Amino acid sequence: MHPSERIYKEYSDVLEGKKIVFVVSGSIAAINSIKTIRELIRRGAEVFPVVTEDAKKIVGEAALQFATGKEVISEIDGRVQHVAMCGESGSA
Repeated sequence: MHPSERIYKEYSDVLEGKKIVFVVSGSIAAINSIKTIRELIRRGAEVFPVVTEDAKKIVGEAALQFATGKEVISEIDGRVQHVAMCGESGSA
């Protein structure tokens, strides 16, 4: 079991069934991303991390993967994850 699964709905289920695409950019606010992600999970959300190149200088991909239990999206590739999650019939 991934550590993120242990905290799922720990506080409430208000976000249960919600899929959130959490984009971290190169702002100093990126340092708060891990805590914010964990709080969303504790309320029942499923969080998918997306990170910019500049954000990777502030918060590492490994930390985001640990926080969410999901693969970090850091570039657009042939799988077009952004379309699958946020497109016309997307799930997030």
